[in-house]
Amino acid sequence: MKIEFKVYANPKPWVVYVRHTARSERHKYMEAWQDKVAKAAVTIYDGHDVLQGEPVRIDTHFFLEPSKSAPKKKYHEWRSKRIAQVGRGNPDLDNLRKSTIDGLEGVIIGDDCMVVAGAMSKQYVRQQDDAPYAHITIYTEEDFNVLSD
Repeated sequence: MKIEFKVYANPKPWVVYVRHTARSERHKYMEAWQDKVAKAAVTIYDGHDVLQGEPVRIDTHFFLEPSKSAPKKKYHEWRSKRIAQVGRGNPDLDNLRKSTIDGLEGVIIGDDCMVVAGAMSKQYVRQQDDAPYAHITIYTEEDFNVLSD
């Protein structure tokens, strides 16, 4: 089985943006993204049973809004080490993928340990009118085997 859908929003990564805020404040962005992923998955997968135990492949392709305010690199000195400043720069691809897969848990897949393969990419929307989104494709075991041949 192949399940394919898009989530129209600016994806938020699993890690926190700001280290010096309260825990609940740090996670609200990530949880909002996971919620959007879950709602989009319910729309496309409604009425089907949650996949349990079988391996799946999840391909995730992110089309992000370019960061306007974050500097490319900014450092500050701390105990004579150069430490990158925490900020809202360009999110790491693996962290984007983590929060997306967490949003799929309990809706399409039973547990993230079922994910055994997948492709991922990120790029930035170029036109000012283009909206950011994530394109998610889930393959179950019978289609997963066809892809690997």
